[in-house]
Amino acid sequence: GTSSNIGMTNGAILTSGAPFYAVGPNVSSGGGTQRTTVTQADPQLTSIEPLATHDLCVLEFDIVPHCSSIQVRFVFGSEEYPEYVNSGYNDVFGFFVTGPSSTCVPGFYDNTNVAVLPNGTPVSIDNINNGNGNCPGPLPGPCTNCAYYVDNCSGTTVEYDGFTTPVIVTLNVCPCATYHWKFALADA
Repeated sequence: GTSSNIGMTNGAILTSGAPFYAVGPNVSSGGGTQRTTVTQADPQLTSIEPLATHDLCVLEFDIVPHCSSIQVRFVFGSEEYPEYVNSGYNDVFGFFVTGPSSTCVPGFYDNTNVAVLPNGTPVSIDNINNGNGNCPGPLPGPCTNCAYYVDNCSGTTVEYDGFTTPVIVTLNVCPCATYHWKFALADA
C-alpha cells in the first residue's frame, strides 16, 4: 500500500487470476494465469460487458450504515493493458448496490452499478485506457478516458501493465437501513 504507486495505502484485492501476480515490479507484459476454464456469468456484470464470463470473482455482503453518506475508493488494474485494448478482450469491474434512497424510499438502488467514472462510463479496459499497443512503448490509437489511466509498463511496485487512478464513489444512503453490496469482475 504505502510504498506502491497504485494510489491507495490499504484495501483488498479482487482478481480474476492469482493475487500474488499483482506484486511488482512489472517484469512481464503477460503475467498471470487463467484461473479456470469454466465460464460463469453474473447478470449484472454481463449487462456491462456481455462476454465477461471468464474467471468471475464476486464479493458480496450487507452493510448497515449509521451515517447519511459513504465513500468507497477503488482502483481497477489489468495485465491486459495495453495490448488488448479494443481487441475483443475486455476485463470489466462492477460495484452493484441494492437498497433504499437517502430519503429511505425502498428500491432506489436495485443492483445499481456505481463503479462508474463521473461521466457515467463503466469501468473496463476498453473504457479507460491510453490506446492500444505493446508494453513498453508508445501506444498508437486514441485514448479513452485517459485522464483516469495510469501507464504502469515500467512500474516498480505493481505487476499490472495499467490501472485507473483512484476512483471515489459517494453513496447517499438512509441511516440504519440495510444495503447489499456486490463487487464483481471478470475477463471477457
